[in-house]
Amino acid sequence: MFQLEKVSFGYSDQRVFDRVNLEVTTGSIIGILGPNGVGKTTLFQLLTGLYYPSSGKVSVLGYEPRLRNKQYLEKISYLPETLPNIELSIGAYGDLIGPMYPNFNREKLVAYLTAFDLEADLNMMDLSAGMKRKAFVSITLSLGTPMVFLDEPTKEMDLEGQRIFRQLLIDAQSDGRMIVIATHHLRELEQLLDHVLIMDRRGHVVINHAT
Repeated sequence: MFQLEKVSFGYSDQRVFDRVNLEVTTGSIIGILGPNGVGKTTLFQLLTGLYYPSSGKVSVLGYEPRLRNKQYLEKISYLPETLPNIELSIGAYGDLIGPMYPNFNREKLVAYLTAFDLEADLNMMDLSAGMKRKAFVSITLSLGTPMVFLDEPTKEMDLEGQRIFRQLLIDAQSDGRMIVIATHHLRELEQLLDHVLIMDRRGHVVINHAT
């Protein structure tokens, strides 16, 4: 499903990965765990092609993300930890980006929003931080991509929102998708994860196994 071969990457003042090897071939809900600052977000950006490794090779679903191949981009969706500011209603934004994804399902979007007690005509600029996170989770899952990357998806959510999020994950993974979640809150998701990666502060994957 995804693989890193001798991947190195760093910023001007910090090396994050140094010849890292990693392979994940099983699992439908995969957790990437570790404290803040270990490289979870950087790993996501390498896997989605937003960052390029300085050396080594990244492969996801048989594609090299750095090439930004159209067929690859149609197969992945990525919800970053830092959400963009969108001056549209939730539904309008879903309708704007949805056509870029062959499996986008507008009915699923409405169903997910309803589960979170949100309406599609709400302006995203008027939402609280937690409501905004729920809206973006709903949009991301409704795109129907085979691979979904979620970075701290329950951040700022209340307990009820977290419970509903777990239910939506179960619904989404039942479609045969692989959902990869970066978090430092294991307790929220431990019952759902069927594969776990744990990273240390040197950017090393110290545990990689099916649960």
